[in-house]
Amino acid sequence: MADDRWIELSAPRLAEDDAGGGLNCRNTAVSLRQLSRKLSLPFRQLKGREITARLTGMEPTDDVHWALVFDKGGRLNSFSMGKASKGSWKVEKDELCLDRKPDEPRCYEVWMSGRNVQLRYQPALPEAGILQEPQPRQ
Repeated sequence: MADDRWIELSAPRLAEDDAGGGLNCRNTAVSLRQLSRKLSLPFRQLKGREITARLTGMEPTDDVHWALVFDKGGRLNSFSMGKASKGSWKVEKDELCLDRKPDEPRCYEVWMSGRNVQLRYQPALPEAGILQEPQPRQ
């Protein structure tokens, strides 16, 4: 299987010099599998209070088509294809519930990996983006 194959590369590693206590470089074999495991975090579902803590005052966005700004007090500023609208948000039973007119209210599971965020609603594909500080928009 491809997953069981190890590909090694030569990477410099700083180590103490036995003679003088200084630093020198030597090559160390590093597996790409180990490196990728350290660099990527799995997505994990956020629960009630985590959703509120992570999203309040923040903006998930795909950086092209949509952005949502979660203000305190449940106020929501939504930007979709260049159009701004207002709505509300709340957390119920470990889900993020959005009320954006003219759409019907809808609740999503919130999944995160680092700054990457997914809003999941069955049966639709997740809305995927990054979580960042709100950006100025027109």
